[in-house]
Amino acid sequence: MRSKVRELVNRGNVDLVFATVLPGYTSLIGAWAKRKLGLPFVLDYQDPWVSDWSAKQPRLSKAGLSHWLARNLEPGAVAAADALTAVSGQTLNSLRVRHLLKTGVPTETIPIGADPNDHDVARRVGRSWIRRDPDEFVLAYTGTIIEGMLPCVRTLFRSVRALTDANPSPRILIHFIGTSADPSGKDALGLMGLAEELGVGRVFRLEPRRIGYLDALRSMQDADALLLLGSRASHYTASKLFPCWLSGKPVLALFHAASTVNELAAELGGVHLVKYDNQEGPETRVDETARVLRQLIEHDSVALRPRNQSAFEPYSSRGTAQRYAALFDRVVAERGLMRRP
Repeated sequence: MRSKVRELVNRGNVDLVFATVLPGYTSLIGAWAKRKLGLPFVLDYQDPWVSDWSAKQPRLSKAGLSHWLARNLEPGAVAAADALTAVSGQTLNSLRVRHLLKTGVPTETIPIGADPNDHDVARRVGRSWIRRDPDEFVLAYTGTIIEGMLPCVRTLFRSVRALTDANPSPRILIHFIGTSADPSGKDALGLMGLAEELGVGRVFRLEPRRIGYLDALRSMQDADALLLLGSRASHYTASKLFPCWLSGKPVLALFHAASTVNELAAELGGVHLVKYDNQEGPETRVDETARVLRQLIEHDSVALRPRNQSAFEPYSSRGTAQRYAALFDRVVAERGLMRRP
């Protein structure tokens, strides 16, 4: 990577190096380019490099060794950055708490945006993984499920069980698609067994293999409502919020009260958020979740804020690019480097 960066710089017209985490090791390229080639460096976090989860792993495990490396390598990378961006303000705050973020260094919280045209393409060429009968209400989740999200999964299953026990009609069907993040993945977390244990196995459909982006969008289009799940970590922000919202389908989201998803959902509308916190976790929200599901099935407008189309513009692909470009221009100007003609 260093050789390729040097090659590109030698060709000319390079004003800045931008590196994104994870994987964290790419940040070392930015620090190296600043030191060796005199280029300003912007560091971006899509996920924390050092996390509470990694700190709890056995020291001699792969995860434990990765954590040790991160703890030792991250400070130098952050110190070299001329600006930092992250999808979550919580991630930036964690750097401040560990005294890694210098005073005066520009920071921006920029969620991963989305392009409305993607859904148009998916409608033409994407493959839907939704299988249903006409009388079924389909709630679909597309994307990876990690261990930290299992409390929300249990809450969902218990809510569906409570809903169907109270009134078995109309029939609800839950689709989880692409949960393993691996094209040949298996049900490593035992989601099907969990569904059966909690009494919703007959209405649960699981496809653990990772599917293509356009197929995921096409599957969203064939659902009646979409599901977003948070984790135990308050910093977790679901980047799939925007593709889900652009589908035009109502969205049910279970998230930590400190997640930036709360603010985004309030701005965008069309999302019903069920919040939990460190004192009252997802397991305390079963009745609320069941009530929201009932409202969605019955098309009750109380369940959703009105959609605000204009609020999406800052999170569109164009709006996101403009925010990055403005920050890059600022960094380059402060370093006294003008863009070459």
